[in-house]
Amino acid sequence: APLTDAGRKQAMALADSVAPLGVRLVVASPLRRALQTALHAFGDFIEADLLAPVVAHEALREQHGAHSRDQRRDTASIGAEFGARVNIDNILPTDELWTSQREPRSNVADRCEQFVRWLMERPEDNIAVVAHRQVLLVLCNCVIQCGDSGGVYQGLLDPFSASEMRHVRIEPWEPDDELDKDLEIPPYRYVPSNPLCPPCP
Repeated sequence: APLTDAGRKQAMALADSVAPLGVRLVVASPLRRALQTALHAFGDFIEADLLAPVVAHEALREQHGAHSRDQRRDTASIGAEFGARVNIDNILPTDELWTSQREPRSNVADRCEQFVRWLMERPEDNIAVVAHRQVLLVLCNCVIQCGDSGGVYQGLLDPFSASEMRHVRIEPWEPDDELDKDLEIPPYRYVPSNPLCPPCP
């Protein structure tokens, strides 16, 4: 489904906010509304050759199945609408994930972890991720450790609002405590030490 008029206005309002961030790469869900959001926010930088085309990544798509709005279009349709502004090299020609059954959240967590592993291997050090509310919640609750000594970094576990932007620096980690190594602890953690990247601007 495409963005609504309200969604377009919210996405276009992001353009001024992203200008000073020095983003080196934009990665987005291949669903239409996410790609439209990415291009409304970062399109001017892409047109000016200051950014590479938005990279469409299958792992960032919304929890799929059952609802037609979460079904992805084929790459021919995506390419026809967005042209060279979106890189579709990493997604299959047709949507092979969507079924009539709702995707289990455990599957969403698995692909979110696969995405972060891919992200950590990228050479760019400042990457914008454009995704969906459910996927972002899973990233912050299941894949990235957002708590420390029993606490939670303010705002990171809260649901995202439409076109909300958060700055997060992450790194791989392993628990120091031998007892904790037997627990299901996220393999990445939020790093709160960078004053340029508050979690909730």
